Amino acid sequence: MSDKELWKNLQNMSLGSERSPLKISTDAKNKRDAEHRLSLIVKGVHPSQNPAGIKVMMPKIWKMEGRVTSRINEDGSVQFFFKHEHHLLTVLEKEPWTYKDWVVVIDRCTRRHYPDYLRIIRFWVKILNIPGDSKNPSLIDEVGGELGHVDEVRIQQPTAEKVGEVWVRVPIEVTGRLIFARYFTFEDNGEPILIRFIYDKLRKFCSLCGSLTHLAANCNTQIPEAAHLQLPAPIPEPIIEDNMRNENQSDAGPVTPTEAADETMGETVGSNLNMEISENQDNNDSRGEFMEFMHPGDVKDRINETFALQTRGTKRKIITTTDAEETSTSNKRTPARHSTQAQGEDINRKYRIDIMFLVETKNKDAYVQSLGVELHFDHQILVSPDGLSGGLAIFWRNTVQCDILSPPTLNYTDMYVTEGNTTFCLSYVYGNPERKPRQQMWHMMENFVKGGLYQSKPRLVLGDFNEIKSNMEKQGGPSRPEWQFTNFRRMLTISGLHEIKTFGGVYTWIGNRSSGTIKSRLDRAVATADWKEAYPKAMAQLLEWIGSDHKPLLLHTEDKKWKGMKLFRYDNRWRNNQEVQQTIEHIWNQKCNHLPPQQFQEALKRCRNSLSSWKSVQNNNSHRKIQQLQAALTCAYDSPSPDYNHITTLKHQLQQEYRLEEEFWRTKSRILWMQAGDKNTKYFHAKTKQRRSHNRITSIEDEAGNIMRTEKEIQNTIHSYFTNLYSSSGSDQLEEVLQHIQPRVTPNMNQQLTVPVTEEEIFKALSQMNVDKAPGPDGLNAGFFKYHWPTIKSGVIKFVQHFFQTGYLNPEMNHTYICLVPKIESPTKVKDFRPISLCNIAYKLISKIMADRLKPWLHILISEFQSAFIPGRLITDNIIVTHELLHSLRTKKIKSPFMDLKLDIAKAFDKVEWTYIEAMLRRLGFADQWCSWVMKCITSVSYSVLINGSPTRKIIPSRGLRQGDPLSPYLYLLCTEANEGECEKLLSLLQVYAKASGQHVNFQKSALLFGKTVPLEVQQNIIRMTGKEVLIKSIATALPTYKMSCFMLPKRLISQITRHIRRFWWSTVKDKHKIPWIAWDKMTALKQYGGMGFRDLTHFNVALLAKQSWRMLREPHLLLTRVLRAKYFSKTSLMEAKLGHRPSHAWRSILQGMQLIKQGLRWTVGDGNQIKAWSDPWLSNPPRPARCLIPSSPDHFTVSGLMRPNSTTWDDTKLQELVHPDDIRIIKKIRTSLAKCQDTPTWIFTRDGQYTVKSGYHQLTKPGTEHFSANTSAYALWKQIWALNVQPKIKHFWWRVLHNALPVASNLAHRRIKILPECILCGEAMETTIHLLFHCRFAREIWELSPLQIDPDASWKDQHSRAGIGWILLNPQRRIILRGSSSIEPTDSALEAEAHALREALFHLRRLNYTNVIFCGDSRLLYQHLENALKLCHPLPAKLEIQTYVDDIQALAFTTYSFKFISRNDNHMADSLAKNARMQNSQLTISWE
Repeated sequence: MSDKELWKNLQNMSLGSERSPLKISTDAKNKRDAEHRLSLIVKGVHPSQNPAGIKVMMPKIWKMEGRVTSRINEDGSVQFFFKHEHHLLTVLEKEPWTYKDWVVVIDRCTRRHYPDYLRIIRFWVKILNIPGDSKNPSLIDEVGGELGHVDEVRIQQPTAEKVGEVWVRVPIEVTGRLIFARYFTFEDNGEPILIRFIYDKLRKFCSLCGSLTHLAANCNTQIPEAAHLQLPAPIPEPIIEDNMRNENQSDAGPVTPTEAADETMGETVGSNLNMEISENQDNNDSRGEFMEFMHPGDVKDRINETFALQTRGTKRKIITTTDAEETSTSNKRTPARHSTQAQGEDINRKYRIDIMFLVETKNKDAYVQSLGVELHFDHQILVSPDGLSGGLAIFWRNTVQCDILSPPTLNYTDMYVTEGNTTFCLSYVYGNPERKPRQQMWHMMENFVKGGLYQSKPRLVLGDFNEIKSNMEKQGGPSRPEWQFTNFRRMLTISGLHEIKTFGGVYTWIGNRSSGTIKSRLDRAVATADWKEAYPKAMAQLLEWIGSDHKPLLLHTEDKKWKGMKLFRYDNRWRNNQEVQQTIEHIWNQKCNHLPPQQFQEALKRCRNSLSSWKSVQNNNSHRKIQQLQAALTCAYDSPSPDYNHITTLKHQLQQEYRLEEEFWRTKSRILWMQAGDKNTKYFHAKTKQRRSHNRITSIEDEAGNIMRTEKEIQNTIHSYFTNLYSSSGSDQLEEVLQHIQPRVTPNMNQQLTVPVTEEEIFKALSQMNVDKAPGPDGLNAGFFKYHWPTIKSGVIKFVQHFFQTGYLNPEMNHTYICLVPKIESPTKVKDFRPISLCNIAYKLISKIMADRLKPWLHILISEFQSAFIPGRLITDNIIVTHELLHSLRTKKIKSPFMDLKLDIAKAFDKVEWTYIEAMLRRLGFADQWCSWVMKCITSVSYSVLINGSPTRKIIPSRGLRQGDPLSPYLYLLCTEANEGECEKLLSLLQVYAKASGQHVNFQKSALLFGKTVPLEVQQNIIRMTGKEVLIKSIATALPTYKMSCFMLPKRLISQITRHIRRFWWSTVKDKHKIPWIAWDKMTALKQYGGMGFRDLTHFNVALLAKQSWRMLREPHLLLTRVLRAKYFSKTSLMEAKLGHRPSHAWRSILQGMQLIKQGLRWTVGDGNQIKAWSDPWLSNPPRPARCLIPSSPDHFTVSGLMRPNSTTWDDTKLQELVHPDDIRIIKKIRTSLAKCQDTPTWIFTRDGQYTVKSGYHQLTKPGTEHFSANTSAYALWKQIWALNVQPKIKHFWWRVLHNALPVASNLAHRRIKILPECILCGEAMETTIHLLFHCRFAREIWELSPLQIDPDASWKDQHSRAGIGWILLNPQRRIILRGSSSIEPTDSALEAEAHALREALFHLRRLNYTNVIFCGDSRLLYQHLENALKLCHPLPAKLEIQTYVDDIQALAFTTYSFKFISRNDNHMADSLAKNARMQNSQLTISWE
């Protein structure tokens, strides 16, 4: 007998079985039950579900790795032990579970004595086709009872986003048969309805008998044909256009009850590939496409069929090429065999390819095999072409091991690639040219990921996707609708695939269509964060177009990681560590406290060094600590006499370490919107890996197009780029740019900006800083300063105050790291990164204080069109407005053509010239001290660029602002204010601005966009009168300004310009004349005189020329004055100059301006030597010369002749002899200059005596005295209209009404247009403006429907006395309808009493059912608050004392109610009622008039 047989016989011996059974003690049974109370028994239903696989995979499927322990029982079941009962219950609630696509039976060990133990599986079943009126729990329970006992019913009501669903929870016996459809009769005489049952998470089963334990191929049950299992009908392909109308609906499919049961625990392998069958097939989710493409069960088959064996090797390069033209193109070509072979040999020889994918081979397998041999590949797999199209070849060398997961196809191939100890999944994709199967493939790839096919391995996907992510990835041809990209982008997101940095161009495919040449990015390489972490220097390269319309895609990989310098970073987890506290206190008190403020940088350095030394000897790895504490906790439990106090302490420490680990990874991930404490460690860790992978710089392209890959080359390229970027190019034409900037900073502002800094101000600035933000070069973040403030605050305060007192800042303190953040998904050049400055917190305290001081004044200093960074303004408002404007431009609904100009400033912050900043600050009126502080902050900076976490050598800039400095955004806004000045040509302005400020326009990112209705020749804008007014005033009459400043335009030219402006104003179509209802001379009058304020170009021209004449008069030594004097008035003064012989046009023009100057010129007497007493105007009221008593007195007699010799006092004798007695009194009132200053001309129509174009134009256009006095009442009416707080179009309408300029019948008939004169509405009288608006019975009815007005008011004395309230309801004719009043209990303030009065009035009007009412009150704070809330369409927070009243008012108010602030004088009647009610202490009284 062999040893094996002997051992078997010994095991089968039954010695002792004849004895009576022993009874187990109660204590032993209780202990056994206690040990098994938190355990589950899991057993497979199919032989392929081996217990070892269940033991390993089920914790992963449950997402319970590390939280459960397990063992395999003798009966083949697996027992899982849980630490917490809620984890066990969650697993049961989310039943059923699957392994290898077969369901598993799960039961509690404590139910082992029950008859149904390990015999039932609880399914969620969706019931389809139930009539809408029958969806009630009792009926659903009866229908579901056909399957078994119904444990639970859930009815999800339909919403706008998803259809309604009916689910039942039913226990199904493992040995039973599934039912998929049954006919039910819901009405006595109705037709039977086929009800279908969809089992959630059901994968493999028998389609013949419905068994859960075998497939149809292995079914031995003989079922009659009529009794065959009825499966749900295939889902028809949804219409993509209809399905994409709601992108959100297509993104979010139905949620099963198991999916909604516990959001914190997801399912992986085989647990969330749900059969999505909608009750309403028309609204079915697009994921249903996949059901025809591949059965979900095939996913798990592929998982369990293959797992790659690992062998060592070195992978270098992968290439994918498309040999022939895409089948999506309309022109097919014959394969270019020789060129393809030559191309492959050339690429292979140059790059030594490890894996090659050759697509669209279009040749017989023998030829392709020979091609692989000739290219020296060791292995190959082929997919034969279909006729003359298709075909795929995969070649690889022995340097890598490739294991194909399933037979490859032309469109999709998965393989495991092994090199050394690393295995990753490589997927090759060839997107079908037809959209429908391509969308199906995206769904298939999503389901592979959800099903766990790749087992969390690093994954690389590359190939010809035949799809783009957005219209930015194509050039030429019509734009595609956004919804067409949704499924592709969703697949990439769900798969966690990110672009691999690609060099060699943007587009990978080129083709010709009827619309022209089209280029697209159809080929790409994407990878998961794990793959990019394993191959940090991977890059893709697009080779040249050779023999195909696709560029070959070459992928370089290298697993060598960047070896950089490790930087010190303060860890916020140290804040509660007593050793850290003691270390900092010790080092600060012993070595830092005595240092002067100038050496504060040294103090921080000593703190950093001490923390670094402490860190080097400490175990700060939370993961390691957690493992140690878990081991200690296990030992404590296993101890013969457990110390429960010690166990409690260990649990507390373990919980603390879990929290600290989560906080650490949250900080690393830079996910600031999600707080720690919710067990998000895994998420934070994944985001950290993803962020590092995305930000890592493994190669860069220099300005010459060369790809730099070594560390030194990358550093040199980036260092050179920023050195050039921050090097000044000088500032030119500063004055020209800043000439329009007026001082805006008041002395009060300067006083507030430069007051001494207090401790409270410093701590406030620190409190505003986020402790999770990255630190500067010293490694100390805001958390260090906040958590150790009591220790270090004295040094911080001294340092900050020392700067503001002396202006000294240590350059080392202002050293800054530049962190490069990618601006695009796959950056290849340095310009594709955004430089973010990481400043030291000590410096940021200074900058933050200055920024906080500047903030309150920004709304005064910055124009309203700038909304970014200014308190009270939101940049999102501008984003929404811009979006709506552009949307209107691109639609045909808008009737008015507009154009949009977008300008992008290249490297806006980085190229600002420091000289320009300083000039701008001083131009705005900032104090010298403030300017010196600002310039010290921005000029003492130095940079080092962080490349993969390691800093480069220093860069000393000479221009630029830092992105990351709190002060920079406000300085940049101030700099852009120079753009507000007028300019004749846009490009000229931009060039001048660039020379002065360094801000150059990036024309590649700038655009000029026209609306669809704008013709190529930019026809006349069709806009409202209000818009036309703005355009005429700002553009049409402003364009010739510069020419009119030098020359008098010809009358014909002015007439032509005026005619075009007038036609533009009245007409809506170019070259089509409309009636000019108002004469142009009336429209050029000022608005207060009944005009529109348009410029009369002739008068405006004269006013501009008068500016030149005034300059010549005030500054006789100008070159211009000297030249013209020598030519035209060498023997006389400018005031007496004549045209002369053959004068120039310029001189003629200046003389016309001089005629205007003479109307308001008066000489101010200085020494009297320049003023001619009898011809020059030097007396006032009005300006005129003195009258002489002696007719023979010479004309050149000057005013100095009326003064005493060598004095500026008047000579009474000479005055009596020469001057008219009436003028003597005026002359003696003139105070002459004691210092004998020169005589100066003054302009009497301005306060400062200086001529302005505005005052000159006003002088030319103002009405005469007689006309003014005759129309005083009319002018008052004009002022009231233009002062109304209504929309401009309403003002323009009433302006036309008062001018009788409406196209009514009487006016048209007056212009000899044949039209019926009767009113078109009533037909009772002639249609005139007055009749149409006021006398017509229809008009009178409309006026009667005008809103009623109610005036509430309150009378308040003090907090201890009763107050009074009153209100009056008025009709549109201001007649009283009703009134009410009452005394009320004492209130804390008059504002509260006003709110009480308004609430009472509103309550009673609502009770009386008045709807269209305006509430007018004299409490500015209350009513303006309600007005603003009404405009914003949502409530606003009010003062705390009246918040309750405001909430009530907003809740009670109808949508037709409105609120308006009025003056106290206009509210006198309600005020009188409220006072009487308070003084008489009266009860509520409401009376009708």
